[in-house]
Amino acid sequence: KTRWGKDGYALVFLSPPWNTPLEDTLVWIGGWRPTIAFHIIYSVSDRQFEARLSDIRRNIRIRNGDLGDLSAAHLGSLYQLHRTTIQDENTITDQMAKHQAGVAGTKAFRLSNELSNELSELVRENRIDDEDRVHVVLEPKEEGFRKILQRADQLRLSTIKSIVCILSPIQAVYFLIVATELQLRLHDWGIVEHERHINKIQGVVVVESNY
Repeated sequence: KTRWGKDGYALVFLSPPWNTPLEDTLVWIGGWRPTIAFHIIYSVSDRQFEARLSDIRRNIRIRNGDLGDLSAAHLGSLYQLHRTTIQDENTITDQMAKHQAGVAGTKAFRLSNELSNELSELVRENRIDDEDRVHVVLEPKEEGFRKILQRADQLRLSTIKSIVCILSPIQAVYFLIVATELQLRLHDWGIVEHERHINKIQGVVVVESNY
């Protein structure tokens, strides 16, 4: 993704065309939100721990090595990493918000007005060649988006690496499997939901056309 971002495809990765509408609602700067990783761990840990509560009540302690066996040290390290990740995530989110506001800044607004005023003349002369002017204004904006996307990807990667370092090897495998399965299921659910909405819309159009 970093290589393609440098080749001018940062805007594509910020709004991936291969995503379903459901996935689009969950996208954070071109991918998954880093803090989601912690919610996955906490949810799976609670579920796996609850599954063996009956054994614990009978003083039977069986360690499976999964996320239900997180120690106090594990949880403490995860909590600290979670706090740091929230701060980093918020910083990048603020950077994106400021950059998005800048896209609609004075230069872009002025260029939009000028191009609108000149459009009719350009059409009459069959000479619409203002791409260079548009590129000059938008290129630094796109470069800014690329850098923010790169920071977001770096945070995603560093978060995963740090989590894997905190967990035991078996726990890390459990976490990565669950996270991957969740991503795949969200994509599948998104496809089903999107097709359902399309069929519903088509049905409405057919009914209205019969009147």
